[in-house]
Amino acid sequence: MVYDRERMGPALIGTDMAANLTKERAEQLLRILMSPRAGGR
Repeated sequence: MVYDRERMGPALIGTDMAANLTKERAEQLLRILMSPRAGGR
């Protein structure tokens, strides 16, 4: 079993990580991933 420290329980495998994102959070993550420091292009 793999333990997930954030969930404080068994890790969920095969779940959609974007299912609970708000549009604002998704846009924020996109900006972070696309920034030059993150290696985005």
